[in-house]
Amino acid sequence: MQRVNHYKAISIIAGIAIILILIISTTKQGMLLFWNICGLIRSYFPDISNIVLVFAGLVFAMMPRKAAEAEKKHWHILIGVILAVIGLVGFVLGVIDKNENTRNMTDLFNRSKIQATTQDIKSLRDDISNDINKGFDKVVLAINSLHVSGNIVKTKASPTVITPVEQPRSAPNKISLGPGLVQHIQISQGRTVSNRDDAPYALQVTLQTDIPTQPTAFMFETDGDIEDGRFFLVGQSVMMSVGYGIQPDKRHFYLKFAFPSFTPESPIVVTLLSKTDIHVIAVRKAN
Repeated sequence: MQRVNHYKAISIIAGIAIILILIISTTKQGMLLFWNICGLIRSYFPDISNIVLVFAGLVFAMMPRKAAEAEKKHWHILIGVILAVIGLVGFVLGVIDKNENTRNMTDLFNRSKIQATTQDIKSLRDDISNDINKGFDKVVLAINSLHVSGNIVKTKASPTVITPVEQPRSAPNKISLGPGLVQHIQISQGRTVSNRDDAPYALQVTLQTDIPTQPTAFMFETDGDIEDGRFFLVGQSVMMSVGYGIQPDKRHFYLKFAFPSFTPESPIVVTLLSKTDIHVIAVRKAN
């Protein structure tokens, strides 16, 4: 009878949870809350699994009578299986997150390797300085020749009149809220290393924002055909409700994700592979 009551309680709790999920998923804000909760659980699950295993070990060590009762009622098998699953899943997710972070750092490092180095910039600076010095030498010679010939042309600069601009006065008894918040996206693109022989060209596009937004979706347009594409969020190994892919015309790449937020601290990095040299010519917000 007691076991039946336990099953009834579990069934009631599961039913209430399912009903709450269905109610939440009917609104946009509810779906956003759902993905945030799922994303947080997924992000911290390796740490949560470690805490659960440590807590279970302390309980069984400090409460031997409870452990003996569980063994008599054959609960130890079920509890052991649950703890083993939690530990195994936490370990696997931890390895996946570590590999994802390593791959993302490798993508960023590959682009930095083919950018201009400090020595390249120094050489360019020396060349520019030499050219400037040569130019100044020619100007000095020309001025000296004018002094010798006595043909120096003097010009009188006309005064510049600055008219002060009177700032509009705000109406009394009104509080100014300032301008509306507008999201600004900074886009940079550069070459990186391709991992496919049939698509030797790799373009890495970075998007940075000044205002956090969620959910996020963008459409990229290029001037050539795209063979493959992927993206990640810097510093984030876990994303929820993710979607991306090449469009049928092969000149558009779409991405979206609901968790986490697109923030100034976590830019979006997109890598596009192609058979020819391509460039991103437009980036638009999408649904």
